[in-house]
Amino acid sequence: MKKTLVVLTAFAALVATMSCGGAGKFKSDVDSLSYAIGVDMGLNAKFSVKDLELDNTIILENMKDFIENGDLESEEFKKEMMDMQKFQYTKFMPYMQAKMQQNDSTQVELPSLYDEEFTREKIASYIGHSMGADAIGLKTNSGISMPFFNEGMEDAFDVE
Repeated sequence: MKKTLVVLTAFAALVATMSCGGAGKFKSDVDSLSYAIGVDMGLNAKFSVKDLELDNTIILENMKDFIENGDLESEEFKKEMMDMQKFQYTKFMPYMQAKMQQNDSTQVELPSLYDEEFTREKIASYIGHSMGADAIGLKTNSGISMPFFNEGMEDAFDVE
């Protein structure tokens, strides 16, 4: 799977770079690079949380909302990131450890990922906000084009 991800990311970067020089939608290197970064981040996010079976629409909506309205310094965002860490350590890691043991000759019952505290929707929202925060950092530090970044992200989430 990692090999597929690397190939898809390289392909997206190649397509983005090639279309910059032609009559494509990219008018500058920044546009094509922004798209490629969006595809790369989108593919990484999509495949790294595949086992969570989250609604990608919720992730993308929350990412875009955070890019437009989010505050990296807000207490709400800090609490979300703390809750996400708690989810990772108390739910996701035990789940993945049990799943890895299942690949051996023994069958292990998988622990539940979701409960009243950590719903599927809440985790998808947290992931979207975290990705939005990453995008804000990229925009601030690199000057990427957010429309092309968002388009690349959306295209990545459409990959099956």
